[in-house]
Amino acid sequence: MKMDESFHINLKSELQNQVDGPIQNCGVFMSKGSFSQTQYKNAIPDGIKMISGLWRKKKGGDLTGTSTGKAVMGFDNHQSVLVITSTTLYAFDSQTSMTRDFKLGSELGHWPLSEITVNAKSKKMGGQGMLQVNLEILHPPTDGGGNLEAVIYENTADPTADCYKALASIS
Repeated sequence: MKMDESFHINLKSELQNQVDGPIQNCGVFMSKGSFSQTQYKNAIPDGIKMISGLWRKKKGGDLTGTSTGKAVMGFDNHQSVLVITSTTLYAFDSQTSMTRDFKLGSELGHWPLSEITVNAKSKKMGGQGMLQVNLEILHPPTDGGGNLEAVIYENTADPTADCYKALASIS
């Protein structure tokens, strides 16, 4: 599926066939550590850099799928798609190619919303109305969970931002 204006509509439609109940929110997140402020102001215009995929996978926990050989070299292009229904949080593996082709992978797991805890944080980035959002999702009964993040624009119609807000309201 191509990442374009209809991307989230197509993604939601594809995901609906794989979850129980209507989807309330869904968003695409990276493993914790995917985005960081660079110390070199001219390195990237918005001050964001991608860092080692292997480190991200180790920090991400079981919400981030499996590491590949490419992760060692920092070319890990996997993301996690989080899906919220009225009773359940689902996580799916996914990846985006350099040409912005998106591929939805297998389900990583699902957890009752009543059994998870969420620690949500956000901070301003880049000075252009951007927020780096972080989610630490824990499932105490299984000791599962993980740490995910995304960069979103404030005050826009962004499904990932809406998913973040819905999860943050659980905390």
